[in-house]
Amino acid sequence: MISKRSFLGGVATGIVSLSAGCFASETSGLGATDVIIHNEATEQRTIEIRVVDRADETTAIESSVKMSPHTRHRFNNQVTEQSDYRVRIQVTEGTSEMYGTDKTRMWTDADTPLHVIVHERIVFAVQINAE
Repeated sequence: MISKRSFLGGVATGIVSLSAGCFASETSGLGATDVIIHNEATEQRTIEIRVVDRADETTAIESSVKMSPHTRHRFNNQVTEQSDYRVRIQVTEGTSEMYGTDKTRMWTDADTPLHVIVHERIVFAVQINAE
């Protein structure tokens, strides 16, 4: 037969282990993802980006990037997955071929990379992962 002390010790250990597992799964489940800007134009462009977390209005990315034609710039792991963001793109140089130079979009439940394609227009596209 198990003594009362052994039983209570086992229950306490189990509760602590279970609590630690719940806590770890809540915090460690969130990763980070990328924002990738593509300059698909035939001219150099300066592109400004601002990404703001909609929950607390903190800025995740704020940068100005001078991009050569047909290049990409990756902001690696700077936004938290499963968060909602407001993304603003402004093209401040190299706008002669463009219809719009300033665009803001909401990015909800960020869990895969966001691609911003700048050519004649600014296009936002979320990457779809194949499983």
